Parts: sequence; structure tokens; C-alpha cells
Amino acid sequence: MRVAAIDLGSNSCVFLVLEGPVQQVLATDLAFCRLGEGLDETGRLQPQGIERSLDALKGFTERARDLGCDRIECVGTAALREGSNRQELIDRAAEFGLRVRAITGEEEALLSARAALDHLPPTQQALVVDVGGASTEFILAQSGGDIVWRRSLPIGSVRLVERAGLFAPAQDAAWSAVVSDIGEALESLPHCPSVPVVAVAGTATTLVMCLKGMATYESSQVDQVEVSVAAMDGLLEDLKALDLEQRILAYHLPRARADVFPVGITLLSQVLKRQQTGHLTVRDRGVSWGLAQTLLAQEERLLPNR
Repeated sequence: MRVAAIDLGSNSCVFLVLEGPVQQVLATDLAFCRLGEGLDETGRLQPQGIERSLDALKGFTERARDLGCDRIECVGTAALREGSNRQELIDRAAEFGLRVRAITGEEEALLSARAALDHLPPTQQALVVDVGGASTEFILAQSGGDIVWRRSLPIGSVRLVERAGLFAPAQDAAWSAVVSDIGEALESLPHCPSVPVVAVAGTATTLVMCLKGMATYESSQVDQVEVSVAAMDGLLEDLKALDLEQRILAYHLPRARADVFPVGITLLSQVLKRQQTGHLTVRDRGVSWGLAQTLLAQEERLLPNR
């Protein structure tokens, strides 16, 4: 059986096709749609973000059909949850046969935690951090995937950049405002024991690519890599001093991530300092993986006994 999972995030849209029961990756792709652009100020999805997202969703849907997927499902996270006009995007996607569903923060946390802790060495608990464009998810989970607590904080990288008016190179006043917003938001998290930190999604995987000098993405070179807070802070200082074109050339960054990436690193670094731990583990899987695993499990239960 083959399933296609699409994670429509606030900055990027992730496409994944898995074949069961061994969860073999048949296809994976990424499109930068920035659906969360302007959301913090207006509470609405902007027309250009909707159009970019629909273009990506239509292309991914056609690709999934060409691959013979038994199930195709798309979930939207913070931007779709918050956008007061989200039904426009949902209705237009339905016109080309794709059901798009805005998921709750609780479901998003479940999907992220299930994917992040899969195949990691068993530990009693881990703190999973998913930096998005409009929000950042924090999930304290058991190694089996059961959630102890979860919080979704409105400190996504796109939202913070827009709120502070931050541009590149980073100006001191705007940067201080970003760091202050992050610190204030993190204070609202429940007390968390000293547990391993696992980071998922694009900020984390791009962090590994930059530190390794990778020009193209290779899952085997990214997944389960440990990154120290010292390495993060060193990269951050370099990035802050560069303009967008310099960031893109020096670190092979996608243009659609180059402006917000330093803020994402800062989020991860501040989490580690708050946890008083020196490093985190990066997983190259997040909501799309958790969704694909769920779809495969559902399809398996529907199969007749052999």
C-alpha cells in the first residue's frame, strides 16, 4: 500500500509518499509557500500565500496519483488554523480532489512526537521541538509516543520576523525584540525535567546542512545528527552579519528560508539554554511522517486477514 501525506505549514509545504508495511520512502519534496505571510498582523491568509499553496498542493496531488497512492491526505497547521478565511483555500483544493484539513495543536503534537521518537534509542522522556513559521510546538513525550504535555506558542520564525520588522543584516534593536519575545514565550512552558531535546522540521534539518556545508539534501546525512548549542550560536553570529544574498551563497539556503532561518536557530538555542543541556538531536521527519505512519496503520487495519 502507498500513502501520500502533505503537511501544509506556515512557511513550507512538505510532501511524502511512504509504502508499507516497511515505511519505504518513494518520494519526498518541499515547496516554500509562506502561507503564514501577514497572518500576525491581519488574522487572514493573504491571496499570494493562498495561490502559492494551491499551486504546490495541486502539483503534489497529481504526483501522488501518478505514483498510485491508495490514500492522499493533507493537513494544515498554525496558519490554516488561525486564518479566518481558511475555507477559501480548503474549498479550492477540493476542486482538484484534495481534502485539506486544519488540525488542532493537539493532533499536530501527536504526529510530530510519533515521527520524532520513531527509531531513536529508548529514553524515558524527550522534549520534541517543532519550529514553524507561525508557531513553535513543544511536546514532552514518552519514548513510546505518549504525550505528557504539549504547548503551541505563537513564536514561529515568520511571525517573529514580521512582528519585529527584522531584515538582513540583522539590526540590533529588532534582533533584541525577537530575543525578548522568545524568552518571554518560553517562560510560559511548564517545568520540564532535564531530558533529551529532539528537533524536527525545516529549521533543524537546514541547521545540519549549514554546519556540514551541504549543498543538496541527503536524509542519511541529516537524520539523528547531534548539534551543540555552541555550534548553533557560532553559525547564528555569522548569519546575522550577512545580507540575504550572502546567506544564500555562503550556506546554500533557499531564498524563502534565508530571512527567517536565523530566528529559527535562535529559538532552538534558547530552548537548549533554558533546558540547561548542551545539544539536541535532529530528526528529518515531522508532521508529514507522523501523518503517513497513521495512514499506513489505518490501511493495514482495513486489510482482510490473510
